[in-house]
Amino acid sequence: MIYYFTGTGNSLYVAKVLGINLEMSIHDLSENFRHPDRGKQIDFTDGEILGFVFPVYAWGPPKWVLDFIKGMKIKDDVKPGYIFAIATCGENIGNTMGILGKSLKEKGWELDYGYSLKMPNNYMIFGTDAETGLIAEEKIRRVDLLMDQITRDLKGKGKGFFLETGPFPKLLTSVVHPLFSKGVTKPSKFRANDRCTSCETCCKVCNTQTIRMVQGIPRWGKECVQCLACINLCPEKAIDYGRGTRNKHRYKNPRISSFELEKK
Repeated sequence: MIYYFTGTGNSLYVAKVLGINLEMSIHDLSENFRHPDRGKQIDFTDGEILGFVFPVYAWGPPKWVLDFIKGMKIKDDVKPGYIFAIATCGENIGNTMGILGKSLKEKGWELDYGYSLKMPNNYMIFGTDAETGLIAEEKIRRVDLLMDQITRDLKGKGKGFFLETGPFPKLLTSVVHPLFSKGVTKPSKFRANDRCTSCETCCKVCNTQTIRMVQGIPRWGKECVQCLACINLCPEKAIDYGRGTRNKHRYKNPRISSFELEKK
């Protein structure tokens, strides 16, 4: 069973490939937060393989990934037989796997295998720009080659960590990631400009479903996980975050359709 979290499709793409190669089902973990009435009871077989695929946010795992693990409810006599995690990132992941491993240990589980995959960057709010065109395609091509090795490792239940942590990983993660998680970026800065056609794509792809149409114009609520699906997937490029994103690129994984990123 593979659980993934995605905004613009990178982690979904990896989860889909692994699901096919390993003949495992994949599940969008964000559904558990949008539909709390369904509960977090996981139908799990003792000894089953459990996988997580997610993007890295400011050198750490998204808060929802950690909250999902903490809230997972599995029968007392059931325990995963093997756990792996794949983190997608623009460059490096800091101490992301350390944080994830600690979260799993709190449930009495052990992270057996971890891998970081460099994929096209979708974050254009502070400093950087989203990657598109040949740069994006080349990164995805390299990922396709690595997926064969990862598949072989996972089929053999290999153990180990193959990570691009970058310089001072623990320092970056311990300082920058908490600031990001506490809301350095505010959803109140998202705005739709005159190009908006009221198509509601932003509402459909929002992980938290915090976007509502008010008189044909999208408005953002307070619940935001900074997945940037809204700003990247708008077909008219009609959404900006303050003034800094007006002339920047937008990104969606080219192997994933916008329909696949709509939230149910």
